[in-house]
Amino acid sequence: MADASDAGGSDLETGLRALAAGDLAGAVVALEAAATAGSRQAHMSLVGIFMRGGTMPRDAPRAYRHLCSAAIEPWPPADLMLAACDRSGAGVTPDPARAWQRLRRALDQGHPAAWRAYGMLRALAGDVTSARAALRWALSLGDGYAAHVLGLLALEVGANAEAAAWFEHNPKLGVSRRRRAQLPERAAALSLEPPADAPLLPDAEPWPLQRPAPVGARLHDSEVQVLLAKGTLTRIECDHLVAIAEPSLVRSMVIDPRTGITSVDPIRTSREMAFADAFPDLIVHEAELRLAAVAAHPLDLTEPMVSLHYAPGGQYLPHHDFYSEEAMAMPGHHLTGQRVATVIVYLNRVQRGGGTAFPRLGVEVAPEEGAALTFRNVGATGAMLEDSLHAGLPVLAGEKWIATLWCSTRAVRHNVVGTADRDAPPPAERAPK
Repeated sequence: MADASDAGGSDLETGLRALAAGDLAGAVVALEAAATAGSRQAHMSLVGIFMRGGTMPRDAPRAYRHLCSAAIEPWPPADLMLAACDRSGAGVTPDPARAWQRLRRALDQGHPAAWRAYGMLRALAGDVTSARAALRWALSLGDGYAAHVLGLLALEVGANAEAAAWFEHNPKLGVSRRRRAQLPERAAALSLEPPADAPLLPDAEPWPLQRPAPVGARLHDSEVQVLLAKGTLTRIECDHLVAIAEPSLVRSMVIDPRTGITSVDPIRTSREMAFADAFPDLIVHEAELRLAAVAAHPLDLTEPMVSLHYAPGGQYLPHHDFYSEEAMAMPGHHLTGQRVATVIVYLNRVQRGGGTAFPRLGVEVAPEEGAALTFRNVGATGAMLEDSLHAGLPVLAGEKWIATLWCSTRAVRHNVVGTADRDAPPPAERAPK
């Protein structure tokens, strides 16, 4: 698809200027005209507007339609994003078979990021041989992040010197620098000769469907149901969430439980990135599936996942995650639903401090990479659980990365328009494992 000239080109310029100025409504009008004239750039700009929302409601179905238009003629970046949409249900009914068709089309066109994503999926599925082959091919096509994932695979088998060499391959990447700093070994010599041919692709879909379900151990016998499931996420998923979030962190806000209004507050000193502000991603979706499974809650009845970073001294003073009756009664708040449960997954090894405490329960959880902590904010009768009061304890040394998934009573994951009419089933009692 080539960008149209004349009227299309003028509309595109007008739309991009309006977008840069923060005038989303004006940008949409001009960009829609440019998209109608055949501008792929206009379609992709509209995908960003409708997928992320902002001053306009998020509208994932509309974003999906524009993404399909951008991919009418084969274009691997759009095919990879469409694969993530079809897999995760961002703007469309989930369709794993169609997602594989989209991903395979991007692979057949030699898209480096698609080969890396495929390799990561195979690694999550336990097919390390296929994962390594795909990642080596992605690296040969210019995807530097593939080297980091190869390093993580080396760590899994104790090949620390090889892992160190892979992490040194891309020193500008924050997750690689951190991993390399944790290894005292001298880096091994690597053979970086590119493979002769692309790996053969099977007909079977690549999704890691056979992963063992995360198993949670109950930490306190109360209605809050505090559970800790170790090994919920792999190193691959943890580092991927950090790598996506790190360039886009902003100061975390606090939601007033009485009014639902967000603001900066000194009780919370983290920085964060909401994955709703990023394009759909196949590996992020796999991580979200794992977190929803820990909470025994449907993924489509959750808020978009958020990744948070705490520097030394960073903390979040005691607070509740549920919304008060006053907040739930605010105009428009019924669209977001109640936060019935919370899942927190620890994404790195914290040198010291940074645990999660429940002061009314006398429970304190130390951060452990890949472990997911889940607890209920609302009881089986709908009553808000005051004992769910919790705090992110100060980071005493190093840094802390987590991701949080809030389980809701309403379907608000991908858009506000037309999806908030599905209610969650009554919360079920979760037995300790």
